[in-house]
Amino acid sequence: MAFDFLKKNLFKKNKPQTEKTNESVMPDQNNEPEKAFDGQHNENVNSLTQEEREDAIKKRLEISSNSPLKLLWNLYNNQSESKFDPLEYVLKPINETNIKLNELSDSEEYISFDDNQKEFITYIKRVQTAAMKYLKQIFQNSVEGTVNDFLADINISEFESNLKEFTDYTTFDEMKYACEKDRKSDRKAPFDSQPVMYVSKEKLHVWIMIIPPLNGGTEIDEDTLNRFLQENSVVYGVNNSLITAICQKKKYMQIFEIARGTEPVHGKDGYLIEKFERHNNINIREDENGNINYKELNNIKSIHRNDVICDIFYAVDGVDGKRVDGKVIAARQGRNPKIPNGKNIAFTEDKKQ
Repeated sequence: MAFDFLKKNLFKKNKPQTEKTNESVMPDQNNEPEKAFDGQHNENVNSLTQEEREDAIKKRLEISSNSPLKLLWNLYNNQSESKFDPLEYVLKPINETNIKLNELSDSEEYISFDDNQKEFITYIKRVQTAAMKYLKQIFQNSVEGTVNDFLADINISEFESNLKEFTDYTTFDEMKYACEKDRKSDRKAPFDSQPVMYVSKEKLHVWIMIIPPLNGGTEIDEDTLNRFLQENSVVYGVNNSLITAICQKKKYMQIFEIARGTEPVHGKDGYLIEKFERHNNINIREDENGNINYKELNNIKSIHRNDVICDIFYAVDGVDGKRVDGKVIAARQGRNPKIPNGKNIAFTEDKKQ
């Protein structure tokens, strides 16, 4: 998922420049992410178990079981008992962000997303659009049977509402016609595996899902996937062990965070803790006879040799972050406090008083 729920712009970052993307990438980088998941207060969030927390986040991400992606899943898994759960491997990093947010909050607690992970919702929509694109291609060229053969567990009414949200089709019949129009008589053309990738606007998160091959099409392999990432300027924070696992275990139609940049850690300003008030608010009080006791004003402070007049806390330096394209995100540096100085004032050896 958002940070405007907590303290707006808590982790605000520099805006990236528009960059060239590969057709298989779902960029849409210049659009603002959907606003659907601003943080919602949940007073009992601390009482949630890990599983309950993940379920709550999953509900908000929700990939419908009556969607183009589910129809594509059925096409590949219709005869198996494979569970439709494309979020299985992506919930953990989102949940980690959620825990981090709760730790940062002083009083309120949220089940929420940072600004980049809100874009994950945008990515899900791109995945659905891509699923429809490949469904059309596959039904026309690479699979026997009609769309109806893969609808056993799909509700047509709910499916149509997803079509309207994710595609240009408004009815199931319209989509079905598009899928089966211009179909080849011998629909056994090979269909190669296809990566569907999205780079977040701030270029700190990269998600990917691989559409599997059909009819002897090319399987995904490490060289191909690494080359695909490099061609799309994903060169930093890449999870190489995950790439190996995806390719060796053929983890198709599962969403993964394949790369993550490093957020900057902004510096903290220094400050002083003063031991003596330097500015008095004089409140002159007269007694019933109009007399003033000037000793009560206490407008002169007595300070003796070696008294500490203030503790000094110096600025903490910021640490730069890095985007997935390798560019540095400059951290804001802390500023030192203005330290009082003058006649008869000296610093301790460590300069901290």
